[in-house]
Amino acid sequence: MNILSRTTTIPVAAAFVLIAVCSPIALADEQASEVAKLFERWDRDDSPGVAVGISRNGKVIMTRGFGMANLEHDIPISGDTVFRMASVSKQFTAACVAILAEQGKLSVTDDIRKYIPEMPEFDTPVEVQHLLHHTSGYRDYLNLQGLAGLEGKYYYSAADTLDMLARQKNLNFDPGTDYLYSNSGYFLLGEIVARLSGKTLNEFATEQLFEPIGMSSAHFHDDTTRIVPKRADGYSRAKGGWYIDMTQLDLVGDGALYTSVYEMLRWNDAIIQSRLGKKSLLPDVIFDAPPLNDGSPTDYAYGLIIDEYRGLPTVGHGGSWVGFRTANLTFPDQGFSIVVLANLSSINPSKFCKNIADIYLKDVLEPESESTEENSARGNGRNRDQTEFTIGPVKLPEFVGVYGSAELNASYRISIDEDALVQTIVGMGAEPSVLKPTAADRFRGGWGAAFQFTRDVEGTIDGFDLNSGRVKRVRFDRLDDPATTPK
Repeated sequence: MNILSRTTTIPVAAAFVLIAVCSPIALADEQASEVAKLFERWDRDDSPGVAVGISRNGKVIMTRGFGMANLEHDIPISGDTVFRMASVSKQFTAACVAILAEQGKLSVTDDIRKYIPEMPEFDTPVEVQHLLHHTSGYRDYLNLQGLAGLEGKYYYSAADTLDMLARQKNLNFDPGTDYLYSNSGYFLLGEIVARLSGKTLNEFATEQLFEPIGMSSAHFHDDTTRIVPKRADGYSRAKGGWYIDMTQLDLVGDGALYTSVYEMLRWNDAIIQSRLGKKSLLPDVIFDAPPLNDGSPTDYAYGLIIDEYRGLPTVGHGGSWVGFRTANLTFPDQGFSIVVLANLSSINPSKFCKNIADIYLKDVLEPESESTEENSARGNGRNRDQTEFTIGPVKLPEFVGVYGSAELNASYRISIDEDALVQTIVGMGAEPSVLKPTAADRFRGGWGAAFQFTRDVEGTIDGFDLNSGRVKRVRFDRLDDPATTPK
């Protein structure tokens, strides 16, 4: 017998409560409350915060803001607040490439020099598909510019970045043999789209993606003077307070998309429908994650990470740049989509996407294992050599000198300060970095950079190879004339 039919044994008030608790509306309210608790620490008027969007089967079930989009003008975050998307932008650049391939205007197996002939020629050609899947071996331009002394306070243009990449004499590895995330690949893809289409990446994406999907505020921000209605400012925290953390760079392709959680839900619905073969807006190929040359599997496909969470297939990506942290995560088989966008740098939206999935999909998720969080981590390529090694002060002078890199168009001065080697970038305002020895002729510098000094046949130090993050084996030669940089 249905328990609700036993009206003679259940008081009317109790029956009403039972019906309310079991109803879809009550369940939705309970789930929304659980989501709100995840972000309640930012639900205030003196802190930046988060925008959250959730949809199921194309129907939006939540868009809500927590905290402030702009602290100076007391503007709260809402579902249509526009955020800088950081690396979540990559999937849009990749979709533009896939559309051009579908139109027969390029092949993903083409040598990229067919479209960008100024790029260096290597023994193994770098193909378009290598850029798409982070298997090109191209050094990350953000790391390269940082190593040249062009940190966040410096401006450099797309032309400057192309010139930097064209100067690279080596790759991190042969194309197709390994995976290492590289913003350079997607910057170059944006350039290919522009050169092939005769339009800017923003114009092409607007025509082919944003307008058809109904993403009216979405755009690649290739003009920093452009006014963006409802834009959130990015923030970071220091010395107990907030400061504005934005960028003056206008490079696109690897990042710089602006949009809202509401519009990202529309995009994720397009991803879900295409994944299930129900719509043709996005080419099916964008879900293919090709293996490496040796057959090793990868999980990166056209700016999307093809993965699973607690037994359910997922498609998504995260982003991190200046004061913005972003993530979108879809569960295609469940028609379920989550977007979490933050304008503060101390938050992990990818983790919160999974927390939200735990709330809404708990009936179909497999039990959580100890390895779930570990498997979700993706390294950024930073060197982790923490070994300590002692080198006598009497040996330090042999490392002193000026070393130049033609690839970076930069010179480093190595000097001694208080019985330690110190590295500075000649002509730049970057802070000096103390070099700590980790082995014979090997030192660790700032930001995890590893210096491997080399010697000539007579045993004299003639230069060093530099590894730092997503950049491997950049060569610095010792300069006889400190005023020059090797060509």
